Amino acid sequence: MKTRYFALAVILALLALSACGGGQDRFEQVGYYKAEGVNAPNRVFSYFVSDFDDSEDLWADLQKHAQGRMYSEGGTTLVFYFNDRQHTPDVTQVGSEFPASYESDCVAAFWKYATGKEDFRRYPFK
Repeated sequence: MKTRYFALAVILALLALSACGGGQDRFEQVGYYKAEGVNAPNRVFSYFVSDFDDSEDLWADLQKHAQGRMYSEGGTTLVFYFNDRQHTPDVTQVGSEFPASYESDCVAAFWKYATGKEDFRRYPFK
């Protein structure tokens, strides 16, 4: 009897893990910046999106992925997605102040503001 419950638990765990994946292995984190000041975004992430395609499924995955990034109440979080690995900035030192030369490869951006308001944009620099 215990073996049957154990097998069922393993199967359910595997199903839950596969459902949570949702294409998220397509997103490679290149940089992460965290600031303690109140005059700048508290958290900034940059991601490379492998096998980028302009599909509604991908846009939904991007937004869901962005909403899952760390957020501190009263802070601001920015998440940038790029479709060219060589032109994905490492924001670890610069935060959201990366060079403008990267903007053409930015396919999506997500902002979560101190008020809790969220804003997801496709091609934010075009």
